[in-house]
Amino acid sequence: MSLAEPIRVTSIGLCALGALILASIPTGRAISTRPGRPRNKKLRSENKKLIYLTSITAVLSWLATGSIILAALSTAFTLAVVSFGKKSKTTLLRRQLLSGWPRVLDELRIRVATLGEPIPQAMFESAKGFEPQAAAIFDSNRVGWNLSGDFATVALSLQKDLDDARSQSVIQTLLLCHEMPSISTEARIDRLRSDRTWDLETSKEVESKLAGAVFARRFVLIVPVGMALAGAAIGGGRAAFSTTVGLTLSAFALLVLLLCWIWSSKLLGVPETETGLSSLFGTENEEKASERI
Repeated sequence: MSLAEPIRVTSIGLCALGALILASIPTGRAISTRPGRPRNKKLRSENKKLIYLTSITAVLSWLATGSIILAALSTAFTLAVVSFGKKSKTTLLRRQLLSGWPRVLDELRIRVATLGEPIPQAMFESAKGFEPQAAAIFDSNRVGWNLSGDFATVALSLQKDLDDARSQSVIQTLLLCHEMPSISTEARIDRLRSDRTWDLETSKEVESKLAGAVFARRFVLIVPVGMALAGAAIGGGRAAFSTTVGLTLSAFALLVLLLCWIWSSKLLGVPETETGLSSLFGTENEEKASERI
């Protein structure tokens, strides 16, 4: 075997490493969702990045193996990994709510205690501080409040739309503060803000502890590619990937790697926990709920 073959394989390997580093960046978080930014512009940017990524994967796979079939399988594998790596709309909404509640509740407290605004009005005004997806839910429910003036009904609708245990506890507490106002309303809202701040800090701590595991999971994607490049540099070289056995084993390896990726994604998921009043309301915990507020 000539010296040119290992050099070519090594060059392809370095390019593949750069492509995999790009692949390890979740496309769902690459573009920030600032208020007022057109959603279609964000989608175009994400789609463009996905096209670049799949194109690089297909070309590098073909150069490394010489097999169009493996290039197609590698592209499908990349699309599957990116798909499972993206956050669902529900997860993104909960992240927006988790990060936004502390500042929203702080503004709400000031509006109620200093400006004397009613709790429903203060809540909908303060909710404009959320990121777009969460703010849109509050805006849609604000229409119902303006038409009916029934905050209890609007609160139930809002809890259903948010579908988040922490947010439901906030809405329940604000509803009780609205129906049973007292001199301790400001203190209750401040206590609520402290609880949501604690939730946010805890979530950040958990994510920091999982950072090493997340990096290790992404790094594992590089190992099979390195082994494939090493196999192309010795023995039968690229021709081995064109045989029936080579194609079968390569396809099986990609399938196993994808299953491991999906499995690790589930293991890395942090379970949702009920906090605040959402875990207290019930026939046997009414006294705890009253003490909470």
